[in-house]
Amino acid sequence: MSMPAQKDAHHSVLVTGAGGFIGLNLVEALLVRSTKVVAFSREALPEQALAEFATLPGRLVVIEGDVCDSALVARVLRSEAISHVVHCAALTPSADADASRARQVIEVNVVGTEILLEACAAAQVRRFILPSSSAVYGAAVFGKEPPDEATPPQPNSLYGISKLSAECLGAHARRARGLDVIVVRLTAMFGPWERANSTRDTPSPLWQIARCALAAEPVCVHEGGGRDWTCSQDAAVILADLLEAGQLEHTLYNLSVGSIWHPRIFCEELARRMPGFSWRQADAAHPTNLRYYDQLDRQRVALKAGHLAQLAQGQAEFLSPARSAQRYADWVLKHPAWFR
Repeated sequence: MSMPAQKDAHHSVLVTGAGGFIGLNLVEALLVRSTKVVAFSREALPEQALAEFATLPGRLVVIEGDVCDSALVARVLRSEAISHVVHCAALTPSADADASRARQVIEVNVVGTEILLEACAAAQVRRFILPSSSAVYGAAVFGKEPPDEATPPQPNSLYGISKLSAECLGAHARRARGLDVIVVRLTAMFGPWERANSTRDTPSPLWQIARCALAAEPVCVHEGGGRDWTCSQDAAVILADLLEAGQLEHTLYNLSVGSIWHPRIFCEELARRMPGFSWRQADAAHPTNLRYYDQLDRQRVALKAGHLAQLAQGQAEFLSPARSAQRYADWVLKHPAWFR
């Protein structure tokens, strides 16, 4: 993607939720660009990730803390001279998560966002990227037409409701406080640095397949499960591009590979490299042993990234499904300890 850059010597990026799936990918992408990155996370960053990040040209500062701690957030923005923010901190509960988690989800995804927006406006942060989710479209992802940025959001899950609420707070901060807030709605993410932890209890089937393969466990994939699976590395690069771009025409961008593909492509790739790995299509005698967190009896449509295509003049860089599967397989085989 080619966009005018606004990066300068005083470019200092705060990434909240830096220890999470998208956060780790973004920290890595920014460090590759020789950026100073302040990784803000409720828990320590994984040692394996830190070891790899230490080989990259950027400068990394790690701060442990809660995004709902307003005093700490304000202090970090001031002491680290933060110029740009990407707010990745969020809880992604499954639809069957205990109802008692609802309050925690709202506190982190909504209240935490408002605390950060207010602090960033006061600190005169130059750009605030707010990663959101295709979950805000609700049932529209099963419709006849691909949802684009003009599709009315109709979330039908707690997570979708919390992300749309965060978007509304971002729009208010833009109008009332003059903060340059850019919302980016991500779709089905997979790839390096994904893991199941206290903030993410919906790991992708591709992560589950990788873990099974490394443990020499067979996999039964459901005939459903096709989605616009989008590589986390590609998404991180585009988020970094949007962060560093000059004046943007839009304040909302869908981010998706733009086509539906099935996880069996990844199974085929791993089977070629790992002769001991076996997989099959699930049937009545062999039900799936993966969790999909999706309505598998309904056909999904891919998110349409119309604004992103306009911005990049059709050059947003997404690998093909086959190439994405190959690249993730490369990473999995290089990082077996990550899946233990």
